[in-house]
Amino acid sequence: MKRRIACETLVLAFICLADLLTTVWWLINNQADEANPLFRKMLDCPFGIWIFAAAKVIVCLVALGWLEYARKHTSKFTKVMTWFGICAYIGAYVVAWIWNNQM
Repeated sequence: MKRRIACETLVLAFICLADLLTTVWWLINNQADEANPLFRKMLDCPFGIWIFAAAKVIVCLVALGWLEYARKHTSKFTKVMTWFGICAYIGAYVVAWIWNNQM
């Protein structure tokens, strides 16, 4: 029987993609700086924006894969913690956006 990907995993994947696209857009247009020091270093490399984007995608895919694996063993706990992570991700994103757009 083929297992479906959990709804909350898809929501988190969408948030990761939206974060990646908006961050790349703002970086290209010099409207933001990357806050994560590890990812910021990648931007200084040749083809930096591509390395940065690839690293963000890899980190996201590994995390989402781990969540789907964990869901097999502790599905209720994983579901609750994934929704907590979604809220925390959105909260951090909003706080960072407000912080960077202060007058």
